Amino acid sequence: MAELVCVSCGRQGDLESSLRWYEGTTRDLTLDPDESAMENGTHLCGDCYRQMDPEDRPRWKPLTRLSGFVREQTGG
Repeated sequence: MAELVCVSCGRQGDLESSLRWYEGTTRDLTLDPDESAMENGTHLCGDCYRQMDPEDRPRWKPLTRLSGFVREQTGG
């Protein structure tokens, strides 16, 4: 299982923990909408997700063992 790192607080974990994880792209973190998004998935822990502005939340999708950038890139 891939180690996940929250881009906001730096917390590390994985999908086996009880804490929920969310996935977005680095474009979700920039203030300039003209900047191109990185292709890599970017992760946010559930605690930081709950603290963010509700209008920004739809850009972050819940990450599960059956979804997400890591699985799509590695096939497992």
